[in-house]
Amino acid sequence: MVLLSGVPSEIPGLRQQLDDILPRIQRSLTEAGSSWENVVKVSFFLHRGEKHDALRTMFDETVKAGFPEVEYSYVDGYSSPGKLVEVEVTARLNLGA
Repeated sequence: MVLLSGVPSEIPGLRQQLDDILPRIQRSLTEAGSSWENVVKVSFFLHRGEKHDALRTMFDETVKAGFPEVEYSYVDGYSSPGKLVEVEVTARLNLGA
């Protein structure tokens, strides 16, 4: 299994943060021997001032893989100002690759 824990960004704007976070997750999955297709769970830790429907729409527009489990948790703040979302991903390794 691969766990990418709490990948954040401090770029202004939720869309911009996802545009920064998701390619980094893709690279990490690839380096670990996995892919979005092997993801079994995606967890979003979303700033309370943001809407999870908007986040999910943006995510689905970017990542074209279905996931067995997606969860959302609202948070009041992060370790530094400006963070609007952290994305945690759990995936299987590509066995036999």
